Amino acid sequence: VEERQPTPIETAVKEPQATPADATEDNAAAEARRLAEWHRRFAQAAATEERRQRRVWEDALALAKRLKATQEAEKEAQEAEAERHKRDVAHQWRCISKMNAAEQKERARLRTEAEKARATRAEGAAGGLAVISSDEEEAECPPAPKAARVQSPEEEWQERLRRAEVED
Repeated sequence: VEERQPTPIETAVKEPQATPADATEDNAAAEARRLAEWHRRFAQAAATEERRQRRVWEDALALAKRLKATQEAEKEAQEAEAERHKRDVAHQWRCISKMNAAEQKERARLRTEAEKARATRAEGAAGGLAVISSDEEEAECPPAPKAARVQSPEEEWQERLRRAEVED
C-alpha cells in the first residue's frame, strides 16, 4: 500500500501561520462572543424579573378584586340590615296602631257599658230601686290607668307586647 502523495496544489497551500493581526481578530471575536453572552444573560435576568413582577401584579390585582368584592358584600349586608330594620320599625308601628285601636275600642265598649249601667241605675232609682254605690260601680268598671311616664314608641311597644304575652 502506497502512501498518498500530496499534489502540487496542496503542497503550494500551506497552513496559515498565526500572525499578530490574526490574534487581534481572534481577540475581537472572543470579545464579541463575551459581550453577546453578557447581553444574553442581562436579557434573561430582565425577563425573569419581568415574570416575577407580573406574578406580583397579578396577585395584587386578585387581592384588589377580592377586597372590592368583600366591600361590596359588606355594603349590601349593611343595606339589607337597614332595610330589615326599616321593615321591623314599620311592623312595630303597625302593631302599636292595632293595639291602640283595640285599646280604644275596649275603652269605648267599657264606657258604653258604664253609661248603660248608669242609665239603668238612674231608671231604677226613679222607679224606687236601690242605687248602686260608687264603690260598686268602680269594681264593675275600673278607672282607666293613670298615664305613666312618657315612653318612647319602642318602650311603649315593648310594654304592650309584654302585656299581650301575659294576657295570653
